[in-house]
Amino acid sequence: MSRSPRHNRLRQWALVIGVFLLACSAGGWMIWNAQQDQLRHDRARASELANDQAQALQRGIDRSLSASYALAALVRRARGSVPDFAALGTEMLPFYPGIAALGLSPAGIVKDVVPLAGNEKLIGFNQLGNAAQAFESSKARDSGKLTLAGPLDLVQGGLGVVGRLPIFLTNSQGGSTFWGFSFVTLRFPQALEAANLGLINARGYAYELWRKVPESGKRQSIDSSNAQMLTDPVNAVLELPNGQWTLSVSPLGRLECHA
Repeated sequence: MSRSPRHNRLRQWALVIGVFLLACSAGGWMIWNAQQDQLRHDRARASELANDQAQALQRGIDRSLSASYALAALVRRARGSVPDFAALGTEMLPFYPGIAALGLSPAGIVKDVVPLAGNEKLIGFNQLGNAAQAFESSKARDSGKLTLAGPLDLVQGGLGVVGRLPIFLTNSQGGSTFWGFSFVTLRFPQALEAANLGLINARGYAYELWRKVPESGKRQSIDSSNAQMLTDPVNAVLELPNGQWTLSVSPLGRLECHA
């Protein structure tokens, strides 16, 4: 029995529609797959940027903080008295670019600082007695390790971080006695210049550098650009004395990628 012309036309239309839907489905899948490939590429690039800039920042901060060890060696060698500190400290400064202040605080009270100009307010400051800095100062003394405090409002003005290294001298009984701190102050935004974080934004990515405050556990934003647009960011962690900083990066104007 032959099929009617109408039936044949319906069959042809069904075949055309089926082919069209299949082509649309295949095209949609190809577009989606291409988008996912682009997202994976963007995230891989974000991860590379985050790690590169985080490592650059960590190297810069570590180099600056290492000055505190040189100061501590001077104190131990002089058995607690460094009468020519101003001259020695001034000679050291060019080797540690980015340092805003370099100093000594016997018993936690700042006695010597270079450069003195701009840091006059530091003289006599009690690092262990100040409400804003006592927690991290005490932690440095009690742990016997270098700690990095901040970002915080600096006594001399502005925002920055302070690295403190506790110094212990051998007493007459052969034990160790807490002498005080050598300290290094880094001011923002100069402390972040080594990382060139603006490069991240210039290449089409949002970022935020942040940490958790040791005393409260609250999140503190240190620096950011388009942080409100961070979507499922990749994170690079900086291991610093007394804690971690995290650099979060994600592509600007992209959707989340689920690999």
